[in-house]
Amino acid sequence: MRDLVAMDRKVFEAVRALTAMAPFAARLPDLLTPGLDLPDPDTGADVVPFTSPARLLDEIDRLWETTGATAWLDDLARGDRRALRWLRTALHTYVTEVVEPHRRTIEQALGDERADRLHTYLRYGADGLLAGSSH
Repeated sequence: MRDLVAMDRKVFEAVRALTAMAPFAARLPDLLTPGLDLPDPDTGADVVPFTSPARLLDEIDRLWETTGATAWLDDLARGDRRALRWLRTALHTYVTEVVEPHRRTIEQALGDERADRLHTYLRYGADGLLAGSSH
């Protein structure tokens, strides 16, 4: 039971940290999506702490416009290594505990969406796809 409570707390803290960076999907900082050429989300989480100081400051500046400053975001904007390690940990925890259990469902939904859009494109062309046709 203690391990479950500790894990719940760890997930809660990870979600809280990530929500501070992307509240209500108002804006997702680009540094949280390091690239499509990475093999998996964990590798992406490993890349985040190596974000350049200039990019960190730019991304956090944009967040302050929508979320307001917090001590943690201030530390992150300064490139504080502890804050960057915490962000990495939060991303790993979120992927492992929230995303991974639903990966098959997510991949299936994405595959279905791709198939639907391909069908729309083949039937109605690019104009139909861009217009949102799905007859």
